Amino acid sequence: MAEKPKPSKRPIFKIAGIAIIIIGIGVVANALTTESSTFRFNVPGQPVEFSEVSGETNFQRYGMGGLGLTLVYIGFRVFRYVPPAERERDYISEEDLDE
Repeated sequence: MAEKPKPSKRPIFKIAGIAIIIIGIGVVANALTTESSTFRFNVPGQPVEFSEVSGETNFQRYGMGGLGLTLVYIGFRVFRYVPPAERERDYISEEDLDE
């Protein structure tokens, strides 16, 4: 009796990869459209006129953009992944490459 072949898991990886890529693109788009973060704090021990320090920073936007790009890369790698059971060969020697 012939052994029944296992169902392929590649479509699952492709769907998951596309979903991760879409989420990553959404995070990058959100990072591009958000405003800079503002900060304000009082420095203790300083005169009143110099006690308030404030400004803007893009650190949060850069962090979100980096996370989005990382998600896009991971999604691409998941999309292109081939499970070991479905690979043609586990090992390719230099002799195989010379042919």
